Amino acid sequence: MQIKGLLTGLQTYEQSKIDKTRDKSGSNSHRAKASSDSDRITLSQEARLYRSGLEQALNADESRTDKIQELKARIENGSYEPDSRRIAEKMIREDTESWFQRSS
Repeated sequence: MQIKGLLTGLQTYEQSKIDKTRDKSGSNSHRAKASSDSDRITLSQEARLYRSGLEQALNADESRTDKIQELKARIENGSYEPDSRRIAEKMIREDTESWFQRSS
């Protein structure tokens, strides 16, 4: 599975930022280097989580596609029966873990 084009906007922004810096102060000037050294970007926890998920999705194993196709077929023929108890337990576990992380 491949997801394409999600980072295009970010790459375009970065290139635009570089081009603007060069236009204002010349490509090799000391001022451009000092300006870029002082610029900082801080990502929120949510943005880091999104980036991590995106990287995992882009590097996902192709066997995942097989699992998805199998699941689709089971849903279509009516043989898919999710374990609601297991789903509920996982939801509670994840909610509890996120609550403890926020309170730390």
